[in-house]
Amino acid sequence: MSHRIQNNVGYRKIYPMSTFEDSTFCHYCGRKASLELRLEWDHVPALNVKIPEGCEDIRKTLVRSCNECNGIASDVPHMDYLERHFWLKAAYLRRYKRFLVNYNGKTLDTDGVTGYLLAAMKNADIRYEEILNAIGFGIKHIEQIDSPILQVRVKSNRLLANIISEYLHGIPSEDDEDEDEDHDLGKLETSDIEESNKPYSVQEFVDFIIDEYEVGNHIQSFEDYKEWYKSYPDRVYSLELPLIPHKHIGVSWESIMNKVLDGLYKLKESNNELSTLKQFVSFLSEELMPDDLISIDNYQIWYSDNPLLVYEYLVPKNPHKYYKKEWREITGLVCN
Repeated sequence: MSHRIQNNVGYRKIYPMSTFEDSTFCHYCGRKASLELRLEWDHVPALNVKIPEGCEDIRKTLVRSCNECNGIASDVPHMDYLERHFWLKAAYLRRYKRFLVNYNGKTLDTDGVTGYLLAAMKNADIRYEEILNAIGFGIKHIEQIDSPILQVRVKSNRLLANIISEYLHGIPSEDDEDEDEDHDLGKLETSDIEESNKPYSVQEFVDFIIDEYEVGNHIQSFEDYKEWYKSYPDRVYSLELPLIPHKHIGVSWESIMNKVLDGLYKLKESNNELSTLKQFVSFLSEELMPDDLISIDNYQIWYSDNPLLVYEYLVPKNPHKYYKKEWREITGLVCN
């Protein structure tokens, strides 16, 4: 269920990364508004989050945020600004892992590349520093970021943790070569780099579409994807996205979207945002045929065959367990 109605009171604006009320930059990543980056107000806790019992008097805040930070964090149930701030650093590492690992600062091969994508590739150095700055903004020590990706080695064989730490403090970090003595860790890091250079897996591409959905870019078809591809050349380059994903990955676009819907549904389920019993009963009476209601097995066959409707109405897969009622009790409410 949505908790917007009961949550939408008592929020106060705060400016944690400035000494005065400065709304001109994002207080999570430090970036200012641009043609591609708009500034918004982020609710902490998020409006759709159920506030745990005993935490009703928690401080509700509005934080000036860019649309990327606000979209990534979305309805993740953080109870305060700092928790959200540090979580976002790890989220940026996940989002831009491929780019950070493969960036080498050398001249790029741009043969055959034109238009916006060419401009984005030539601005790779600027993009690289922007991402490092977004990760490091508001962080005093690298230990404040909780992410295994920090232990990945980039193409120059340096630990990503040391690169970010050096960027934060402006001085060389400890010698990366000394850390090669841990051979088991070295093997793990090497496999991580090899993995980042592989073509996209189905799940990686699904995660990308879910990330975009959360920031308001709803990619529901290949045509939508092509339009997004033209509109965000810098992210195409940063994420090394394929031009024709269903051919590149080897599965149909329909299969990709079914997995996307499943992922989005699980996010809603984890935030306890599925339909209420009253809403579910209304859905059953309006959308399902009588034969679909004969048994829970029939309903679950319908559930598997209709992912778009499942996500649109946010109906549970196991309603008898979710609502703690026998199936015949639920269908009895439909008849009434």
